[in-house]
Amino acid sequence: MATTDASVVEDNLTSSYSDYSLLGAFSHPLHIEIAISTIVWLMCFLAVFGNILIFVVILKDKQLRSNVANMYILNLASADLCVGINSLTMNNIWRYTGNWPFQRAVCTFWTVLDYSACMQGAFAVTLISLDRYFMVTKFLEYRKYQSKKLACGLITGTWTLALLVNALPILGNDLWPNARAFGKVNHSVICDFGVLNILSFNIAQIVVGFFAPAIILACFNFKVYANILKRSKGLVRTAVSPMQLNTAHPPAEPSANTNSSANITSRDTKRTYKKHRKAAARLALIVGMFSICWIPYYVLQFLFIVDKIKFSWLLWNGVYYTVWVNSAINPFIYAATCSKIRRRLVEALCFWNHRILRRTR
Repeated sequence: MATTDASVVEDNLTSSYSDYSLLGAFSHPLHIEIAISTIVWLMCFLAVFGNILIFVVILKDKQLRSNVANMYILNLASADLCVGINSLTMNNIWRYTGNWPFQRAVCTFWTVLDYSACMQGAFAVTLISLDRYFMVTKFLEYRKYQSKKLACGLITGTWTLALLVNALPILGNDLWPNARAFGKVNHSVICDFGVLNILSFNIAQIVVGFFAPAIILACFNFKVYANILKRSKGLVRTAVSPMQLNTAHPPAEPSANTNSSANITSRDTKRTYKKHRKAAARLALIVGMFSICWIPYYVLQFLFIVDKIKFSWLLWNGVYYTVWVNSAINPFIYAATCSKIRRRLVEALCFWNHRILRRTR
């Protein structure tokens, strides 16, 4: 994510990084460069500002703050915020300087946080799917699974795993014999580490950061949508059966209390179903956008480490931005699929307009 494999790809994995530079890598006409710059910095702004707004909205509203499910949303927003502040900002600066301008210490911090935040993004989507799975399939027992203690434990555990998988190899780069085979990196020119290009590290990245979450996501989402589909058919039968029953066998002594209780139960069932269907829709958007943004990166990485297929630096960089743009899109998904978050976002953005504020209340 953070680093580029250009020197490795272009020099067939054997040459030194000493002559590598991005100067001239983006030698476009002025109008094209302005368009590219506008897009990448707008992406950075949306990722930072959008996710900060999500934090403010959820933490400020007592009802949203008390909902344990929103802790998983904040977890994803925190990973996305790290991507916006760290990954996008630093890479955009690197674009203009040509050479890496921050030396090795900053390069190490940037790379560790970038890889860890991106991996945590995959874990966060998995945790959201887990929470939706419990909510839809174990409705009566959902309170047992919806505890702040469990949520904090899962979030802390996934962040720890992401940091360990990425920080240990990068910090111990010089201890890897295979990493030293790629030559010494000049960190005043490029931000890269030999360990990022060895087979074992990339396999671990693909398995832990993509394949495992993808399998878990597929299982949870299949069960969630299957449950929603079954219940939708059940609601249809429930709505029709009483009419058919009453027409065929009119009750001799109708009971007002019984009918009222049945109507309340039916309304509660339909309300719960609609709530779960909205939760499934939000999950589908989050998982769908995550898949669209991430699959190209892992396809290229897989082809690179397995078949040693050479890709241009521009293609790699484009794929990195495709991964990072997911962090700028997620806040829009939250607003589109949750009316409460949407209202609070409008209030935060239009605090000066009393007419709009009255409409949202």
